[in-house]
Amino acid sequence: MKLLSLLLAFALVGICLGGEPKLASGGLAKEPSYEGRPLSEWTTLARDKDPEARIKATKALANLGPVAVPTLMELLKDADGEVQEVAAWALGKIGSGAKDAVPALVALLKHKDSLLRGAAANALARVGPEAKAAVPSLMDALQDRYWSVRYKAASALGEIGPEAKAAVPALAALLKDKEVPEFAADALGRIGPEAKKAIPALIELLKDKHANHTSREATGWALGKIGPAAVPALTELLRDKDSEVRRIAAATLGNIGVAAKSAAPALAGLLQDSEGTVRATAALALWEISPNDAHVESAILVTIGLCGDKDAEVRLAAACALSAIGPSAKSAVPVLTTMLEDKNEWVRKAAADALEKIKNGKKQQGLRKRPTPPGR
Repeated sequence: MKLLSLLLAFALVGICLGGEPKLASGGLAKEPSYEGRPLSEWTTLARDKDPEARIKATKALANLGPVAVPTLMELLKDADGEVQEVAAWALGKIGSGAKDAVPALVALLKHKDSLLRGAAANALARVGPEAKAAVPSLMDALQDRYWSVRYKAASALGEIGPEAKAAVPALAALLKDKEVPEFAADALGRIGPEAKKAIPALIELLKDKHANHTSREATGWALGKIGPAAVPALTELLRDKDSEVRRIAAATLGNIGVAAKSAAPALAGLLQDSEGTVRATAALALWEISPNDAHVESAILVTIGLCGDKDAEVRLAAACALSAIGPSAKSAVPVLTTMLEDKNEWVRKAAADALEKIKNGKKQQGLRKRPTPPGR
């Protein structure tokens, strides 16, 4: 008992003499730093009278993570617009760790300067699902007079994902925008199955003859991410007069996979399509939906036949399809070997990739990735 009292007395003496608290590991608590300067120094510099100094500090604070968020939130209200823009960028770089700054970023969405509104939307996109409280304000931003703000707001809603399902009607309406439809489609795809009410609007855009290639591809990708609910509408599109619509519909059904098995008969019908790229895409989709389907063997034969087409685009589509099918396409080895000397570089590369996949027993579920909308 006396020993315990003595130890407590020594502890109290240490506190009274100003002893520093230590971490459980035995080391002193250390202030985070960047480029040899601690957080406190960068915070002080962030309040300097010189805007250039504040910008330098802001960029440094972006590398210090969540502990820098309070200071960066202050900088969002800076008198200098460039400082505000860099502060928004810095919060975006911190990402989900900057969730406490969401209200401040939402306030910036209403700034009179379109560059700052766009910077706020960009930052909210980087914060991601943690920025779900910003959904109503981002929906308002979809109506912004500047397309640069509209597409950034759509992208932010997409990054928030399923939590942004309330924005589906607004994003569906944005598909009719002349400048940013691909970003609206991309956002709907990221929201996923919760965006099924947008299927009619997406189908309408896919069928629009005036829509550019990027918009159509993004629409197909979005319908694939929405999933089974889109299968009936996509199956109907396999009979569309536009070959590009048929091709994208087939590719999308393949991306949906097993859940699109009801479309197999219609896809089998496309093996006789007048367009080679459509036939190759349909063949791959059949394999993706059901590798053991009775139509798959004939689909592979059709694809092998396309490897000798006079159109390089058709040959490329065929080689890519065989690459995705992998080991099941081993009967294609002789023709793929011949394609290694094709006059088209991309065809040669695709053929080599297909041979490697077949040889090494590797297979992959689909080739198609989410189209990346062009930078704005």
